Amino acid sequence: MDRDMRPTRFDLMLQYAREFVTEWFDQNPLGQIGIVGMRGGLGERIGEMSGNPQDVLNAISERHKLEPIGEPSLQNATEMARSSMSHLPTHSSREIVVIFGSLTTCDPGNIHDTLDECVKDRIRISIVALAAEMKICRDLCDKTGGMCRYPRRFATRLISSTGQFSVAMNEGHFKDLLFELIPPPAQRAVARTGTGAVANPAADLMIMGFPMRLPDTSPPSLCVCHSQMKSEGFLCPRCLAKVCDVPTDCDICGLMIVSSPHLARSYHHLFPVKAYQAV
Repeated sequence: MDRDMRPTRFDLMLQYAREFVTEWFDQNPLGQIGIVGMRGGLGERIGEMSGNPQDVLNAISERHKLEPIGEPSLQNATEMARSSMSHLPTHSSREIVVIFGSLTTCDPGNIHDTLDECVKDRIRISIVALAAEMKICRDLCDKTGGMCRYPRRFATRLISSTGQFSVAMNEGHFKDLLFELIPPPAQRAVARTGTGAVANPAADLMIMGFPMRLPDTSPPSLCVCHSQMKSEGFLCPRCLAKVCDVPTDCDICGLMIVSSPHLARSYHHLFPVKAYQAV
């Protein structure tokens, strides 16, 4: 609740988190986000993993339910976030983004064991700290290939062999550091072991559905996401249930519903345009 960032660190973080979610889904329309809070020495599940940006925004819309109390626990929150991603396919990119405003962490066990599990599960951890650098935060980012950012109120920058420390002058730079985490991480090339076997797991097929859009002039009907009578919407191609927005998961049959522009927007991250050569 410190006021070194206006109006407070907490309110500014909530504002930027909402903008982050909106922009993240715009650039990663096929991804999913879950929300975990840290307070009272525990990890608190605020929002389940969802591919619908409106569900994620609703989870962090009520300020009074999210106010920070007591000490944070990096280990509990990281374990809860890790377990939330256990159902994801092996080829998916898994990442934990932590906005950390404390100088302490109250953990029930050895956090380095949790770090080893994250490395084993190929989970990338990135941290934006609002106070100062902590050794454990640096270790979490370095060992998982994430980024550690420290927006402070002094104009300095230090580049070392372990990474880059960006130090912000104001609230705007805090937003810049957070939004640098929106583009998806680069996919590593497939590595082969000494026996010739592929070290990286093989990709699985993903089942998607392309919905039919209903015009505004269509007769009103109930949507399965809000149970409200609406004219416009999208029809699930598998069960013909009506949803308000895409991308999302069908509440009836669980099918991932996307539009072709969403698929194309995600596809270009996997195969970026080759570097231009001057002629």
